[in-house]
Amino acid sequence: RNTYFLSLLHVAMEDLELVIMKFVFLLVAVVTTGSRVAAAPCTGKDLTRVDDEDGELVVEATVDLIQRVFPPDNDFLRRLAYVESRDGTIKCDTSDRSALSVTSARSDDQTDNCGGIWRVCAKQLRMTQEDESLMNHRAGILSNLKIDWLDVTMSDLQAPFYSGLAARLIIAKLEPVPQSDEIEMQGEYWNKTYCASKVLGAECSSSCSNINKDDFTDLVNELLDQEIKDCFIRGLELYFVLDASGSIGEENFERVRNFTSEIAGSFEIGPQGTQVGVIIYSQTAAFVFDLDDNSNRDDLLFNISQIPYISGGTATGDALYLLATEAFTPERGVRNSSFGLPHVGIVLTDGKSNRGIAVDVAAPLVHAQDIQTIVVGVGDNINHMELLVIADYDNSSVYDVDSFQTQQLNNLQKIIALSSCKAVDILRAGEVVEAISVKEGVNSFFEVNITSEGITVFLDVTEGASVIYYSCYIGKPSKAYHDGCLATDNSTQTYIPSCVTNLKEKRQENSGSSKLFLTIETLLENNTFKVNFVIGDQSSPIAPSGPPQSISVIAIDHQSFRAEWDPPKIYHQNGDILQYVVSVTTVDSGETVVFNSTETNLLVENLRSLAKYSVAVSAVNADGMGPFSDPSAVETLDMDECAVDNDGCEGSCINTLGSFVCSCGPGYILNGNGLTCDDINECAVDNGGCEHNCTNTLG
Repeated sequence: RNTYFLSLLHVAMEDLELVIMKFVFLLVAVVTTGSRVAAAPCTGKDLTRVDDEDGELVVEATVDLIQRVFPPDNDFLRRLAYVESRDGTIKCDTSDRSALSVTSARSDDQTDNCGGIWRVCAKQLRMTQEDESLMNHRAGILSNLKIDWLDVTMSDLQAPFYSGLAARLIIAKLEPVPQSDEIEMQGEYWNKTYCASKVLGAECSSSCSNINKDDFTDLVNELLDQEIKDCFIRGLELYFVLDASGSIGEENFERVRNFTSEIAGSFEIGPQGTQVGVIIYSQTAAFVFDLDDNSNRDDLLFNISQIPYISGGTATGDALYLLATEAFTPERGVRNSSFGLPHVGIVLTDGKSNRGIAVDVAAPLVHAQDIQTIVVGVGDNINHMELLVIADYDNSSVYDVDSFQTQQLNNLQKIIALSSCKAVDILRAGEVVEAISVKEGVNSFFEVNITSEGITVFLDVTEGASVIYYSCYIGKPSKAYHDGCLATDNSTQTYIPSCVTNLKEKRQENSGSSKLFLTIETLLENNTFKVNFVIGDQSSPIAPSGPPQSISVIAIDHQSFRAEWDPPKIYHQNGDILQYVVSVTTVDSGETVVFNSTETNLLVENLRSLAKYSVAVSAVNADGMGPFSDPSAVETLDMDECAVDNDGCEGSCINTLGSFVCSCGPGYILNGNGLTCDDINECAVDNGGCEHNCTNTLG
């Protein structure tokens, strides 16, 4: 039972606000040690290091963090989480935590095999700690993450981050993983390499025992389908750059058209969604249609089906030059930068340019315009190095299609659609991005260059409500992992200091410019917002803009009641809620008592029986106190005066509302004091009816 008495202030109602504000200012001064604190709407959150956390967002944050210290693994680690435990939602028995805590590299106990989401068993963990070929990886984990891997136990693996690290170390021991669009080959890899490797044995009970390569493929496709279904974005500015040269061939080009249609058709097409343009090239490069030429999906797919095959030479550089200099311009239908939509180019080519502008000259022009480029190598004689140049040497953005097999194309269509769905836009200082009438659950991803001065981010919501998650570490911060966030259904702001250089627990400021990542998520049915930032700290204090929710006040007995409530809506909090102010007013007298609670409940005692009270609650953050909730009424229960020593009654005590009544038994009469009883002398009247002598007795 927690009861917090900050002060007992008996004041008239008209003085209540002044008294409370004085109290809050005093409290804030204590909390901030006398200095003004810029609005910090919420502190960071890292669910990846919390035992037994699960779900898509937790897994994706874990994989993103691990990729900061390990090279790409073609999405295999991400897929393993789903195959092994459906992202941790399939639980295993970890009730014997005492056994978990002793299972380490120096233990012979191999009985527990439930190493978290990735189902790493004790034998596998020991291998990752003892294998000499993993020495450099363990050193990198110690240097960048401040984790001594030799001290990790099976108990640690119940946290997603540790479980994922263990699985990634196992993958590092094995041969390279097939590329991400080769899902069937990854199934073979799962079956013949990951599961059959000597790092696994009979002692390890993983999904290897009941999931074969075909099951792996089915589960990965299930995962991709669900991720695409859950992909809610405001839209893209998307160009396809198609190689129609002689080396592609007419039959393959027909497949290229179909491939383009499948990807384009996965988006919501139109001026309020994704716009698609096409550039085609052979001897030269030209626009087939611009971004704003198709206002719906049917028109777009029809026009893609009519793209002609040209044959001839391969002027890839000329096509890239058009992509960099003309494609994303107002003349070609691109929307204003205030829409804040990513610019994406999907280039399909055999990588054998033989005329026009050199690829290594044109490609940097594309990258300089912050156009996110995905490259698909077509055919059986691909120049992979040229593809890497086009993708700015990002191997994870390059896919080779050596043959146009249906299954491989289907896989690639899903992966590219999902990659486009998660595309990031660049947000620049002073630039205002506005989103209008966006439905619930839509994410917008931004990247910001942040210097040692830090930035102040402003979020202005005119309809609905939205939240911004930000992070220096992962590209898609979310409620599962973020350095901080701000949410509002009105206007809010926060100052974000300079980012850090690595993932070390002791964070060090980066003196130069580094990247900050933002995710804006819409929270209500219809949402309109603006977001922008300026250099430096230009924030102002913002108290909570809404009251606590779901106030419940229940009488416990004749002299106490309990009040419970929920915090203000996240977009009203404007910072971490430090405490709550609870105003309790006696209705008949108007007297008020002010309490303070750091919990979302309060027990109020020493009250009057059958008294009516009015209760209101306000939230307090580091910048002040928010509005009070609407008053909630409560009446204390009646006191049972008869419950203690019969309340002085010599005879029977009968409780009544607010009082009691004493009564006497037969043969007794209640005295004038209302408490005691006297015996009635029945003999005093007509000799008690006796014919002879009458002797009175008690009662």
